[in-house]
Amino acid sequence: MSIPVRLYPATEDRAPHFRHLHRDCGTPMKYLKWCPRCDRKLEPEDVIRGYQYQRGRFVPVSDEDLRHLPLPTARRIDILQFVPLREVDPIYYHKPYFIAPGQGGERAYVLLLRVLRDLSVGALAKVALRAREWLATIRPYRRVLVLETMQFADEVRSPDAVPGVPDEDIAVTGPEMETARMLVEALCGSFRPEQYRSEYRRALDELVRRKVEGREFVQPEEAPPVAVPDLLEALQVSLAQLQRKEAPGGGSKDSSQGG
Repeated sequence: MSIPVRLYPATEDRAPHFRHLHRDCGTPMKYLKWCPRCDRKLEPEDVIRGYQYQRGRFVPVSDEDLRHLPLPTARRIDILQFVPLREVDPIYYHKPYFIAPGQGGERAYVLLLRVLRDLSVGALAKVALRAREWLATIRPYRRVLVLETMQFADEVRSPDAVPGVPDEDIAVTGPEMETARMLVEALCGSFRPEQYRSEYRRALDELVRRKVEGREFVQPEEAPPVAVPDLLEALQVSLAQLQRKEAPGGGSKDSSQGG
């Protein structure tokens, strides 16, 4: 079965971006393509793509070469199999795209969307995007299908290479475990992404506004670290703080009433 589709980015980059300016006049810098051997600026027509196959040795690769690669995924999304989504570790995910049906593909699109939703599975696929081939999953998201590009297995580093990670057989006491469990359970809730905002972006917007208006910017003082003698007391402090926030009026709960 073939479904004509179109892809659209599902996310947008809203992080603050800075430009580098000349300190003396405030003009944005320009980056030049420069050949250190010929000691001159290069124009766009002077630049070609090259693949380094040995240190200091390159083979030229043109757009025409890439267009003629024998890839079945060059102009299509090939579904390989269907997998339970819970089995796909999020570490493999890279970037999401919305999938919209092309002309004549509406019924097949809705059929695939409903089947994936009913069975709680995703389609594992391959697709060529941005001059490379990706592994991908296709899954339902509200009323649309989403294609999520993924890393291949050999692109995900082994956690065994992370230095300083302790063994899980380190002794943890029963009270520490129980208090940690109570703290996590008290903070559990439904995922509502709309309730979270970037404090960094908000603070930066405020900084820019103040500078534009010529007002002083006040750097907030850092809160001093809370000194706790051990892990259990740290957990108990966090749990007590959470309980005080949840109590009516913001006060602490009365333990005599089962709080």
